[in-house]
Amino acid sequence: MRAAEEDVAASPFARLPDALVALVLSHLSDVASIGRALTVSRGFAAAGTADARLVWARAAAALQWRLRRRESETDRELCVRANARRQRIAVFGGSFRSPLYTHDMYDVARQEWLPSPFLFTTYPRDASALASDGATVALLGGWGGTRAVRAVEAASLTEEARSWKRLTPLPRRLCFGAAQMDASGRLWFAGGGVLHLDGGAWREAGELVSPRCGLAVAADARSSSFFALGGYAGGTRYLSTAEAFDTATGKSTPIPSMGVARSGPGAAVGPDGALYVVGGSSFRAL
Repeated sequence: MRAAEEDVAASPFARLPDALVALVLSHLSDVASIGRALTVSRGFAAAGTADARLVWARAAAALQWRLRRRESETDRELCVRANARRQRIAVFGGSFRSPLYTHDMYDVARQEWLPSPFLFTTYPRDASALASDGATVALLGGWGGTRAVRAVEAASLTEEARSWKRLTPLPRRLCFGAAQMDASGRLWFAGGGVLHLDGGAWREAGELVSPRCGLAVAADARSSSFFALGGYAGGTRYLSTAEAFDTATGKSTPIPSMGVARSGPGAAVGPDGALYVVGGSSFRAL
């Protein structure tokens, strides 16, 4: 322990003026860099204790778009919580002239894109549905280049070798749908009607009030419902309507419409219990 303390004291960073130490710390914007700085110099560590807001403010500001600050939580506590949870954002498939096999993963705490740990899926696909419960991710259907595909594949988010396992294919070729896993890990697909993977077989689970593709779904962990939002209804009909589908009863109930009609948005229920809808496209007559 003493040898380590002597190494830190001998570091050239230890001889930096306090003002320069503070300036360096104030420009670090990710948790990993701040952590390394605080361990490399007593001056950095002292500054981090004396003026925690100066040290952590930039990193906290960069994280707040993804991680909601808790009541009375400091900048440092927010950064440490984000780093401890090792949050990731994963992107699968898509299209650039033709459907893609590729995956990308973003590390929220380190604020950088990482090489994907996932192996290639069976099919390249665009407009597939994606669902995850935090431990498993599933890809359902999608556009394979010349036609829609039925394939459903799942991979573990916790195992080192993240290979894909084939699940029961969808009962028909489907793309531009949306999917969710509920609190019990059950898999649901919405687009037109609603399908449910039950005991290794897909079953018709109910109908939406408004048939739609290109919709978003978001699960409410506090209830048995998920929300179906927006989408495309054919021709020039882009939807602003939204509904709540109860997985226990198979009934769907309209909820207040969004302010903008949109197809292909993203949606989630936030930690504050609010329903958020982001992006999408909408028809505009020229």
